[in-house]
Amino acid sequence: MAELALGVLGIAGTVDVCIKLGKVLVQAYKDNGQADIAINELSVCIQICWSRLASQLEIMKDLELGMARDQRELQSQTLRILPSELEAVTLSISKQDKYTNSKRIKAIQFLGLRETLENTVADLESWQKRFEPTWFQMVKFGPPDLDRALKKASQSKAQHHAQPVLEGLRLRQAFNNSEPIKLAERVLLGLERKAIPYCKAELAVKKEKKHLVIENVSRDTVGWRDARELASRLRGSNPFTFGILQCKGVVQSSTDPSLKFIFAVPEGYSKVQSCRQLLLSGNVPGSLTTRLQIARQLVTAVYYVHLYEFVHKNITPEIVLILEQPERPTDIVVCLIGFQLFRYVEGPTNTSQADPKDSVYQHHPSRMSTSKVNFIMQHDVYSLGVCHLEIGLWKSLVDYESGVAQVSNTLQATGGTSNHLEPEAVKDKLISLSRNQLRALMGDIYSKVVETCLTSLDQGNTEFGNFEDFEGQDCDNIGSRHLFVLQNMVAQTLIPTSVTEKSFGLPAHRNMDEAVSDIVRDYKLVTQQEGTFTIHVHDDPDAPPSSPQRKEVWKKKCNIGRGGQGEVLLQTCVTGGRHYSDRAVKKIWLQRSNSCSKRRYQRELAAIFKFSHERYSKYFVKSLGWYASSTKLYIAMEYLPVGDLYAYVHERCILTEEECRQVICQVLSGLALMHPEGYAHRDIKPHASLATPFQFLQH
Repeated sequence: MAELALGVLGIAGTVDVCIKLGKVLVQAYKDNGQADIAINELSVCIQICWSRLASQLEIMKDLELGMARDQRELQSQTLRILPSELEAVTLSISKQDKYTNSKRIKAIQFLGLRETLENTVADLESWQKRFEPTWFQMVKFGPPDLDRALKKASQSKAQHHAQPVLEGLRLRQAFNNSEPIKLAERVLLGLERKAIPYCKAELAVKKEKKHLVIENVSRDTVGWRDARELASRLRGSNPFTFGILQCKGVVQSSTDPSLKFIFAVPEGYSKVQSCRQLLLSGNVPGSLTTRLQIARQLVTAVYYVHLYEFVHKNITPEIVLILEQPERPTDIVVCLIGFQLFRYVEGPTNTSQADPKDSVYQHHPSRMSTSKVNFIMQHDVYSLGVCHLEIGLWKSLVDYESGVAQVSNTLQATGGTSNHLEPEAVKDKLISLSRNQLRALMGDIYSKVVETCLTSLDQGNTEFGNFEDFEGQDCDNIGSRHLFVLQNMVAQTLIPTSVTEKSFGLPAHRNMDEAVSDIVRDYKLVTQQEGTFTIHVHDDPDAPPSSPQRKEVWKKKCNIGRGGQGEVLLQTCVTGGRHYSDRAVKKIWLQRSNSCSKRRYQRELAAIFKFSHERYSKYFVKSLGWYASSTKLYIAMEYLPVGDLYAYVHERCILTEEECRQVICQVLSGLALMHPEGYAHRDIKPHASLATPFQFLQH
């Protein structure tokens, strides 16, 4: 039902289905919330979460018409997950109603679903964290008349319903805010100020016990114009959503050449520490969840700094603040400050005297070349990877002796003096730490995220693309790919194993090998990655028994398509090929936190290889096998250079009656083969039909 709604009704129809199912779910929680205290707490959580989510889904209907193709695909794929989950849990809850009208018996039955209900809340919150950043990106670039829809939705009496649309409205207004942000120096009078250990910012307390963070920024590195723009855009920032403190304004000092940014600390979060302070304390968090929570919130903060169209350039544990409520130490908020070196995304790179620790966080080898290389968003991602490495290991890569920062002994062995380490050697050491010590502590997924960040500017990193591709592009084009990748990292990776192995009470598989049937496993390609090359090893059945295995080497040519869960690559065979010189490879991000999605991929693989048989070759694209990593699934297919039906029609503008007849007949012929085999397509659209040079359609 859910996937059918998306295929037939589009995003707006799917949103309506989600809202209908969500109302049923919330009502079920309300009706049974008095069963016990824990169920009542779950009921409140689900109502708050759904109220926020419902308001954002409603706005999606206003955004649909203005979406570009890749944006529509992204949202369609993201939304496809939600109704399936809501439908599954609603079905579980509804079973208790069948055989009794007694409220008491229903309440007892509801208690039996407690684990399922807890998983529902966790999964819904997890889905929202995946959906929300892309929603804010869509809102930012939405059409002018979106403001009217946001204002109307923000007038809701329910606070949790109105809050996200208000934040979306403030985000849009932040890029055209003319309100003054300059503060008089007298606002600093009467403040009780104290240093934040290992951080250049100070914590200040006003008489009414409100807390502020004051950060000094040199005018030599940040001009007044950029400072004003930053303060103006961050004026409406919600630290709980964006991971960035709300900026109250900027003070121009009359006694020294500096600017003082004044940030507001959320009420109740009076305990403020730097991440460096925690790493050097020697107190390892008792729960792995704490480390994952810090890492996830840090990714979110960097995401929104970039969405605000700034390059941070100074991401280190010193400027990552951990805010706590003294009475609730497990309730933490991670916020990013440290805007001493930031620049507008399209502005020139500014430079300053570097600290020794900068060789670890900022000096990616690409910036050490003889040619001038600007500090771009991907350099921030590199710095983010180093921070995630430290958080995962819970070990500082920078030590302080008499208040002076110096690189730790862990990296001193890479060569060079403490003040000038060889960037390539440092990077290799960081990757080695990620592949070994970090993997043992945090698992394959987290380790892979760190390595992806550390190699974000490498030619072989296909997640971000070649960094030359970003040169000369405006921030909108950068955001389209770069922010999508960061968001996938947030959603797909930084989730504890205990959570990923259960979703709505259903078992999830640890890897694709365990998840697929024997017939699908037979199509798996023995694969290894060597830099930019993908190598498959084949035992050819027609070769003599003593013959060595054939190595088939493929290299990426370009991207030829993109969707919500991944992209399609065009690869060419460099050596060892027998039948195909080019192939298309569908790359899908595996959603380990979602068993419904994993089952969908299993069904997709089974169908692909079923209809790759010769008897179906006239109407279906032939698959050439599949392979997978811990986070991605790759499906290799024959390449049809004419492209899909959408591109074919778009190029010709109009089809003749005979061409239309052929299209309809061939699509129906393909379906006529599928249905007797027990398969329904459920995603028929021009993008899913490929045209051959002889105008045969293949699905």
